[in-house]
Order: sequence, then C-alpha cells, then structure tokens
Amino acid sequence: MDVTLHDLALYFTAATGAMPPDGSGMYLVSEEDGDLIEKLWTGHEVREQVFIAADVKESTPAVYLLDEDSRRIFCLDAEHNLQCYEYDADEEEWNFVLLRDGESIPVHPKSRLSGCLLEDTQIVVFQDPSGRLRGMRVQPGGEVESLTPTSISSSSAIPHTAFVGDDESLHLLYIDSNNQVHHLTLSGNQWKDTIIPGAGFVNDKIIKLMVTGNDENALNILALSSTGQVLWINPEGQKAVLGKVERERFVAASSEECAVQFLVTMSKMFGKAIKKRKEGKDKMRK
Repeated sequence: MDVTLHDLALYFTAATGAMPPDGSGMYLVSEEDGDLIEKLWTGHEVREQVFIAADVKESTPAVYLLDEDSRRIFCLDAEHNLQCYEYDADEEEWNFVLLRDGESIPVHPKSRLSGCLLEDTQIVVFQDPSGRLRGMRVQPGGEVESLTPTSISSSSAIPHTAFVGDDESLHLLYIDSNNQVHHLTLSGNQWKDTIIPGAGFVNDKIIKLMVTGNDENALNILALSSTGQVLWINPEGQKAVLGKVERERFVAASSEECAVQFLVTMSKMFGKAIKKRKEGKDKMRK
C-alpha cells in the first residue's frame, strides 16, 4: 500500500492503528457506540470490518501492537480498567486476554495509552488512578510486570508516546504542564528525565504525540492538537505547523512542502516500525 496524506489523516485521528507486515493496508481502530471496531483500510476502501470488544470507554484511548506472529490491542473498558485483546487468525476473531490473573488494572479516566514491542513482550504506558505516569510489561501469556513508576504526575491527561531506541531500550516522550517535551529513558530501575532543547508547543493543547524515528539523538516529533493542527518538531528542536486535519482530510498549512514533510515523516514511522519488527524476529531466529 502506498501511503497517502488522506491515509495518514485517518490514522492520526483514529483511536489507534497499525500497518500489517505485508503492507496490504492499514488497520484503523475506533470506538463506535461502546464497541471497539477494527477496519482494514486499503487506501481506497474498507476491505474488512471486525468487532473487537463491547462496553469500552467512550472515545477510549488505545494502542495497537503487532508483529508477524501476533496482534494485540490495549484499551479501556467503561470502568476505566485496562483491557487486552488478541487476534486469532484461525478463527478470524478477537479474543479477550486475561491480564494479571484477572485482577483489575485501573487507569486514570483522562489517561492516554501508548506502547511498543520490547524483545518478545509488549510495553504499555498509562496514568494510574493517582495520575502518575507508569508502564507495565505484558508477556505473551498475559502475565504482567510493573515497571518502575515515573515521578511524573498530573490530574490532567499527559500526552506521551513510548518507543524502543536504537540502543534497544525503552524510551518515553511526554509533554509537561508547560507544554515542554521531555525525553525519559529507563536504565535498570531508574528513569532519566531530559528536556528536549527548544522543543515546546507553547499554547497548543496536544491530544496525540508520536515519534517517527528510533535514533534518540535525532528525533522527529509529530503532534495533533485539540484544534486539529498537525505540528512537527525536528531534531534541532524547531517547531512548524504542517497543516490541519479537517473531516479526516489533511490540509497543508501554506505550501506543498508542508504536505510533503508530513507524508515523508509519517511514512518513515510506518517503514521503521515494520523494519524494526522484522529485524527483531530475525534476531530471535538466529
């Protein structure tokens, strides 16, 4: 599938999404009347629509983690508890995954979700009921290991995104109450918090944050504001408004160059994710 600006606008405004390893389309996940629905968008049409779960939180945040062997989605139920669903390719349906032996995992009502694949496990990051930003490692069987909580806490939603750096360790970007971007790295049981020089969103209220590279020293950061603006911070910390998402369409801010930058940056994100998954599997086979 050749990714277009329209495709990326759909991805950017969905609860979550992912690109299949075979590049056959784009998975888009959204909440509709309390149901979580997955659609396979081919660039021209919705080829498949699959029911995932019922009774999820209205406008639930979600994170989609997949590789060549498995597909999992994490979201919140109506009571703000973390839920996990895994796709059964043989039965062609999504099944509930019991986490932590059935013990509930409560999440702050305003929390976002982010996550990444680390080795053969999934990392999910969220705010706990107190508002503290924390993460957990989920094993293939549903066993859960809590990571060291961060010192970051807020009663409001904290925009954040988790990724695996070139150093094969967990990294986390988040935006503080002053709209400054921070870079958290986890080494052992210690988090290191670094402010990204020059990076900030001033008066923009950010509702979605993502990073499009794995090099922790040269990050491209994309963000979606509450007004639909698509903002970009380059590795030098300079901010630019690339455009706006209106009615699931991307409208460039002022020139074709902005549209091209958005397309290139987002396409790199999908390309790196697929390459990263493949490299990880190749290492495991060796």
